[in-house]
Amino acid sequence: MAPTVELPPLDALVALTSVVKRLIEGNRILKEKEKAKLTCEDYRQMRTDLNKQQFILPLDSDNTKASVDYIKQKLISCCDELR
Repeated sequence: MAPTVELPPLDALVALTSVVKRLIEGNRILKEKEKAKLTCEDYRQMRTDLNKQQFILPLDSDNTKASVDYIKQKLISCCDELR
């Protein structure tokens, strides 16, 4: 027969209370996360709000477009030369 270890009642009480406290804290955190989740209606509302907003081009978008066009033309001319 395996030897049994008897815990003093005070140690067992401390261990059980710490376990219960951890469980309660874990459940509280799970409930907060569940409250923070967005519902379908929240996503629908966000979508309609974002669709109403007009997109504002960044200040340097013209420079970027010009750079892309320049690179594109250089690539086309390079490919034409290789043919």
